[in-house]
Amino acid sequence: MSDCHTERNGKKMSKYYIIIAHDGTEVIDNTAEAEDRIATMDYMESRYKRECGRKNNRHSKLIRNPLYRLACLCGIV
Repeated sequence: MSDCHTERNGKKMSKYYIIIAHDGTEVIDNTAEAEDRIATMDYMESRYKRECGRKNNRHSKLIRNPLYRLACLCGIV
C-alpha cells in the first residue's frame, strides 16, 4: 500500500511515497525508482489475489463433483 505526496517549497517539488509494511512499519521512499517499485508491488499483489482465486475456484469445482465426493466417502482420496 502506498500514498504519494508532493510538497511545494517555492519552486522545488519533492515527491515521496509512504509504504506501509505488513507489520505496520512505515517506510518513506523518495528515490527516483520509487514509482516503479510501487507499480511492481501493486502488480504482484493483484497477481497473488488472482492466483488464490483460481486455486479456490479449482478446489470448489472438485468438491462439487459427485464422483469426488463418492471417492472421499470410500476412502480412496
